[in-house]
Amino acid sequence: MTCYSAYKDGVGIEEYCRHVELALEEWCRLRPYYWGWVKKMFNGRDAVELAILFHDVGKLGISYICANKKDDPRCPQRGVYVRHELISTYWAYKLLDPPLSYYVAAAVSLHHEPMLLGAYAEAVGERQIHISTLYAGLRAADLGLGCRPACRNLKCASESGARLVENALDMWERGEISADAVIEAFRDIMTFLTAGPASETRRKRAVVGGLLHLLVVADSRAAMRERGGEGTAIAKHSCIAEPAQCL
Repeated sequence: MTCYSAYKDGVGIEEYCRHVELALEEWCRLRPYYWGWVKKMFNGRDAVELAILFHDVGKLGISYICANKKDDPRCPQRGVYVRHELISTYWAYKLLDPPLSYYVAAAVSLHHEPMLLGAYAEAVGERQIHISTLYAGLRAADLGLGCRPACRNLKCASESGARLVENALDMWERGEISADAVIEAFRDIMTFLTAGPASETRRKRAVVGGLLHLLVVADSRAAMRERGGEGTAIAKHSCIAEPAQCL
């Protein structure tokens, strides 16, 4: 079975492994400019690579597949579907060690922030996402793994990073996920990011913001290349900044 990271009218238009590889390639191009900051903030760990590897893992879930491909025989006629970022965040949190896990998971959770807010806040007339809203949706949804890709020899991916994702998929296949576990992960992430004096919480949020920016640029540029769209404003301006490397 081919796994997809994007669909149009119920048809997969971008293979999952291809999108991850393109996003990693974009990070390889950016890495010489930003590695000094990344190395300092994350004690030599490539947090951007890890964020890219985990950011779309949730799209492998049966919930995401059914939300986009309703003719799949595994999908109920009327189901409750969860945003893929929620599941991706959980696996990043679960597989990485703290404090790296908090920063990577937070960036992954926010890489489609407007859509996430629209799905869980604006849809119920709120301006903020409440844990209870997420919990209700997670409990009603099928949290099972729907497709397992064979992403071998990804360019620009470290062996250790790719192995972490494989470990997450092994755990997912064994059913080691639940609504309670996902919500507990989000609670722990929020506690970490909001704990401490104001100067410390501002520093944590700035680190998440810096990581999120690099993830969004790599993700948007990759989608722009493979899906043939214009991409986000950030991705388009990245082309203006480096016109010789724009496709």
